Amino acid sequence: MELQQSLDLIFDVDAVLRGQGADAEVLRARRPGLVRLAEEAMQESFSLLQPKVVYQEFATESVQHERLILNNGLMLNS
Repeated sequence: MELQQSLDLIFDVDAVLRGQGADAEVLRARRPGLVRLAEEAMQESFSLLQPKVVYQEFATESVQHERLILNNGLMLNS
């Protein structure tokens, strides 16, 4: 397994709003103040985040519909 610690998070305020279940385009038209608040919160959060990822690579045998078959026979469903 590998640990990766130097990640650059790249997302915008629209992604933040979508993550909250909102339609960013509709909010921009109807509630621009809420969009500004989300932008401020996003900028403030960067100082609080220390993203890390632990991952391991696996060889795949095949992909069938929504299933991923690994070489060791393990089947993953999405």
